[in-house]
Amino acid sequence: MLVGMLIATSVLAHQSSASYLNLAQEGMEFSAQWEIAVHDLAPALGLDGNDDGLVTWPEIRARGAEIATYATAYLSLVVQGAQCVAGGI
Repeated sequence: MLVGMLIATSVLAHQSSASYLNLAQEGMEFSAQWEIAVHDLAPALGLDGNDDGLVTWPEIRARGAEIATYATAYLSLVVQGAQCVAGGI
């Protein structure tokens, strides 16, 4: 009986969140591109503007400044012990 219950049990899993931060340096200046999964940002910022269960590019673009402000609040870069200040976002 226990064997039948074990066989009938399914296992669900999901990929943990992933984001990618690409940094480039030119002289003393750095540039960065941070790719964050939409499914990580959507619940925090309510990106689904029309509440249809889908987050579209127009919904993301309309909130670009808010997304940048939110994301950079959780980003801290330190180079050789010195805090880097974000600019030009």
